[in-house]
Amino acid sequence: MKAIDKYIDQILQHVECDQADREELAEEMRSHLVQAKEHYLLEGESEERAVALAIADFGGDQEVGEQLQRSLFPYRKELLFLLGGGSIIFAALAYLHGAVQLAEPHSIWMTIVSLSGLGFLLLALFPAYMGNRKLLMNLYLAGQIPFYFLGLLIIDTGTQAYIMPLQLLGGGLIVLTLTLVVLTALKTPVEKKMSKAKEQKRKGVHLFNLLTGVVIVGFSGLFMAGLLIFAGLTVYLLLPLGLIVFWALSYWWQYEAAKKNSPWMWAGAGLTVGVMIMFVVVYMR
Repeated sequence: MKAIDKYIDQILQHVECDQADREELAEEMRSHLVQAKEHYLLEGESEERAVALAIADFGGDQEVGEQLQRSLFPYRKELLFLLGGGSIIFAALAYLHGAVQLAEPHSIWMTIVSLSGLGFLLLALFPAYMGNRKLLMNLYLAGQIPFYFLGLLIIDTGTQAYIMPLQLLGGGLIVLTLTLVVLTALKTPVEKKMSKAKEQKRKGVHLFNLLTGVVIVGFSGLFMAGLLIFAGLTVYLLLPLGLIVFWALSYWWQYEAAKKNSPWMWAGAGLTVGVMIMFVVVYMR
């Protein structure tokens, strides 16, 4: 059984799933493999040989793992590769534009966006590391949006022929990031024990916070970009960053309250809307 368990662990290294999903998938695979092993034992094979044949019939761990990943998150690996590669290209080209055309290279911005892009590439290659961290994954994704907005502001000062393709690339990265946030948030657990009403409430919380998140993260990104351009690194940058952190904590609070059918979910939602409206009104002034 040790060989079977080790093989299952190797498969799950290629799958992004939380602990409950991991246990469910492991139990299903273990059941199939034990049945196959018993079949070979009845045919007269030794224990070790029967296990090896059962594993060989099941397939290579990477191949099986990637098939499971695609069934749980269709096209997620490809989207993460696009986001990672696109982020690195966008950072490099916007940096060159700033350095050559504006004599302002924006090295810190380029480093942050490039490292974030590298992080997306690594997550595409090793999806299991974010398996039980959906909220953290969405925070990581949403946290890149302000930097994409800043990149758009950097290239907005140019009139060269390459500016429009760069703007399309930056806008595409924002759309792709939001798409991945939605796919991550709405992913349904393998072990479907939720009632229909609870599942609808769960999706409602996600959709509400994704919509408010677009506004909060978008305006925070513009605010951060303006501060960085006109004031540089300043303590006032903590304001938009704090707003994004508030949105994330409220998101988590509402989700946990919804799971417990607690009325505090509505309090968190109302507070989010109030803060969002206040921030937009102040910003528009």
